[in-house]
Amino acid sequence: MDKVKDILRSAATPADGLGQAAASDIVVARINGNEITAAEVMATVGENTRVTTPDAWTTFDEATRSCLDDRTLEHFKAHIGDDNATYRNLVNEYRDGILLFEISNRNIWDKSNKDKEGLEAFFKANRDKYSWSAPKYKGYVIFATSDSVATAAKKYLEDNTIGDDSLSITLRKQFGRNIKVEKVIAGKGENAILDNVAFGGEKPEPVGRWIEWFGYNGRVIAAPEEAADVRGAVTEDYQKQLEQNWIADLHKKYKVKVNKKVVDKLKKAKK
Repeated sequence: MDKVKDILRSAATPADGLGQAAASDIVVARINGNEITAAEVMATVGENTRVTTPDAWTTFDEATRSCLDDRTLEHFKAHIGDDNATYRNLVNEYRDGILLFEISNRNIWDKSNKDKEGLEAFFKANRDKYSWSAPKYKGYVIFATSDSVATAAKKYLEDNTIGDDSLSITLRKQFGRNIKVEKVIAGKGENAILDNVAFGGEKPEPVGRWIEWFGYNGRVIAAPEEAADVRGAVTEDYQKQLEQNWIADLHKKYKVKVNKKVVDKLKKAKK
């Protein structure tokens, strides 16, 4: 520190002194053998402070103390587990938990959401497990802000062939925000609008700006036709299957050996 003090005092101005300190590799402190140089201290001092400070030494000294506090805290955090077994075990448990969650997410949850072909194949292989107590309407309901917009939309759909994937985008381009498209699957009694569209129910009172609606490309089906028709149940079962397959692969790859002597000792200790 004395060498730095000499540099600062001999400089023409405080700013010049701090500038020289910023280029210096003089060691001003050590933490468990790790050195902190004047340049590292000055890296924490803003340019405006360097130019405006009236006392270079005070500025440098305060920056050094602050830097030393920060480095000491960093060192403590990095090595707290060296002498504290409870903390070390907690950190290891937390780390292992994160790793287990990440690998489980990759092999099970994320995979089940992205693997559309696998999900569909699983549904087809287990189709008998998924059934309904009553038929459901599967298709689209198109909402309009007025009778005239609904009539125009019906006419447009009659005159044009539009794929289901582009239905919403195409109608929005044609009719703007006066049209809304919803893909639906529901049974009688589950939704008043669908009851009206598909099951001969009375027209319910409009809610909000959508005062007219009609069904499109829909039909009543007695049982699920694809995984999307029972997505929640199929996805849950598929995840369980993926987990079982993953565990089976792990057992094949990593053989488990149990130390019976240690197990017996633990059992006796509990008694």
